[in-house]
This record gives sequence, structure tokens and C-alpha cells, in this order.
Amino acid sequence: MNKVLKIGLIIAGIIIVGIFTVIFKQYYDNTYVGIDYYLQVPSNQDTTIDEWQSSNYAIRGKQYKFTAYNENGEEKIVEFNITDDSKAIESEEQLLQPNTYIKVNASKNRVITWEIIQEQDIPKTILNVIKEEHI
Repeated sequence: MNKVLKIGLIIAGIIIVGIFTVIFKQYYDNTYVGIDYYLQVPSNQDTTIDEWQSSNYAIRGKQYKFTAYNENGEEKIVEFNITDDSKAIESEEQLLQPNTYIKVNASKNRVITWEIIQEQDIPKTILNVIKEEHI
């Protein structure tokens, strides 16, 4: 193999690795790098346990879809479930209750984590937006 062909192959290899690196980083950021969003569960939120089918078994729990806000006041629709995967959902108290405050860490593609928080844990600017939504 001559020297020019070797250099060309090395450059092509570097370009291919670079392209795959950019694609992987974009996928990773869109899926696993989240921003914190805040919401208040609506006062009319249904608290009955639902059951739906997944592949070969039934799942008990609740599927949620809320509008949440980040610290810049930007809104995002967030969707997540409380299911019986790890702990059986036996009572409605295990579901999200109306007027509860939630902090959601969400990437572009999915909710990464969520947790119940207290009103004082929400940034004041977001709390004002949330309260205006619940009027």
C-alpha cells in the first residue's frame, strides 16, 4: 500500500469515528441529560388505580401526563407512570394526590426521574406560573 492510500484510510477512519461520536452524543443528550421541571398535580386529578395490558401481563397503576415548567418558565408536557413493577399498587394513596407538587427531571425524549416535593422547594418564579395555571 502506498503512503497516500494509508493516509487517506486514516483520515476516513477519523471522520467516521467523529460522525459516530457526534451521533452518539446527540442521542445520549436527548435521552439521558435532563432539565428540572416543576408542576402541581391538578385538583381534579383522578386517583383510581388503572389496569392495562403490556405484552403478556397486566399492569396496575396510573399513567400521568402533565404540563410542567422549568426555571425559565418554558413549559413541557411530561409523561410517566406509577406502576406495580417493583412494589404492588394496592391503594389509591400510593398514587399522586391532587395539589401535590412534583419535580420532574426530563430530557428531550423522556422523564428521567420525578419526586414529590414541598411548595417551598419550588423556585418562586415557577411557583407563580404554576399557581396562575391552577386558578
